Amino acid sequence: MALKTEKIPSEERPPDGRFDKLPHNDLLVKPPFTMVITGSIGSGKSSIVWSMLNPKGFYGKYFDYMLIFNGSVDSNAIWKDASTDENEIDVVNKWDNDKFRDFVVRLERDQQRLREEGKQLQRICVVFDDSVSHQILLHIVTGKQIGRASCRERV
Repeated sequence: MALKTEKIPSEERPPDGRFDKLPHNDLLVKPPFTMVITGSIGSGKSSIVWSMLNPKGFYGKYFDYMLIFNGSVDSNAIWKDASTDENEIDVVNKWDNDKFRDFVVRLERDQQRLREEGKQLQRICVVFDDSVSHQILLHIVTGKQIGRASCRERV
């Protein structure tokens, strides 16, 4: 006997026309999503991320804003050159808990305002490339660590 599941009403979203227009959208993970790419050094993790997110990539110009935490400065210029008025990209090389907490608080506030106004939520992408991930799982408000990431390689 099959179990019938029902989507929680708070998760109901209108159709995403921008996603529906992406080539190969039937093969892509539909936002919102979390993706972890792990592998050894030189295995192509950063290249996969670039292939997915650059202006000609799988997700092309889907995201309104991308924040790239880049553990090395090697690809900063490439990401910055890909930024447009419609698809802004910021690149950061150094982790700052306070700045990231402020970013999340502003994002939550702005998204809630858009939700209340019945407008399309911002499409945001945050990438941690060549970053050690165990400090990412800090609770944004309290600053207390809520877990440890299981991935110990660069992600």
